[in-house]
Amino acid sequence: MSRQDLIERLRQHRGTVTLIVLVSAIILGALAGVPGRLANPETAERLLEKQGFSEISLVERHVVLPSLRGCAEADAVRFDFEATNAAGRRVEVEVCQGWPFKGATIRGN
Repeated sequence: MSRQDLIERLRQHRGTVTLIVLVSAIILGALAGVPGRLANPETAERLLEKQGFSEISLVERHVVLPSLRGCAEADAVRFDFEATNAAGRRVEVEVCQGWPFKGATIRGN
């Protein structure tokens, strides 16, 4: 099959090819955040408690591309918390967490 024949066949089936690409993109997009949704925020809260934080409240969970939000490539989720630090100040703190075998890391802004 020549290159020209292949191009012609793709043109004939343009709608089918477009549908396959669209469905694939939707499926991959939906699966992108699955490990982050499985990560337990209680693990991150326990870490903060061990480091002297109190009055901890979860603000947000970032499951899609946490590495673009300051976490490592191996992290599956970034949790944003508000908490009181050891000095008694109310602060915002981020915890990056992997799933299933990587632990959690506190990040500051």
